[in-house]
Amino acid sequence: MTNWKKSQRELLANNIQTYDDLPEYIIDYLKTAIKFEGEYYTNNSLAGHIENEYAYPPRDKKIDEFFIKSIFKSPMLVSYLQTFNLLTNDAPIVLETMWCNFMRKQEFNPIHTHFGLFSFIVFLKIPYDLAKEDKIWPNTYGGKSCTSRLEFITFNPFGNTINPITVNVDKSFENKMLMFPSNMPHQVYPFYTSDDERITVSGNLKFDTVKMSNETKND
Repeated sequence: MTNWKKSQRELLANNIQTYDDLPEYIIDYLKTAIKFEGEYYTNNSLAGHIENEYAYPPRDKKIDEFFIKSIFKSPMLVSYLQTFNLLTNDAPIVLETMWCNFMRKQEFNPIHTHFGLFSFIVFLKIPYDLAKEDKIWPNTYGGKSCTSRLEFITFNPFGNTINPITVNVDKSFENKMLMFPSNMPHQVYPFYTSDDERITVSGNLKFDTVKMSNETKND
């Protein structure tokens, strides 16, 4: 059984939705549409200690619709969405931002949250082998290695104990996606054994309250 399959039960139990192989047109777009230009360089607006992070340019409507519709394919995420009863009128959900991280050896993403309703991670390329990564720090407490891992942070019901969800991301995660509440803390530890790049795409989905406000004024 792959690490992707092994991880799914724990992820789903903690309100992190998993999506198997994404459609080819989505993966092709994510790989080819990124612009390596100054106006799209977004390192200074992200938490990552990563040199190369780039925002995507304005997207075709079908790209945004794919990620928005992915919410409604998950009863779990829909249930979470229904807890937002603070709006007096319906507001559309939009893909506000989307960017690509090109993480190199020893770079990392410190613990952080995102803004909005939901965030996602699409894994395009994982360049390392976990067995080799685990040999870098073989004597960690309890034999648990965090090297190169993605980790979500949850808490016990009293809020006084951290329950980390350490995800063994490897090549079996490529072309797959996780979607989770944007306020869920998470981090990515550095890898050490590959000179290639770990390539992931992230995005934030939010209520478009500006459009909602304009539509209300026109009623």
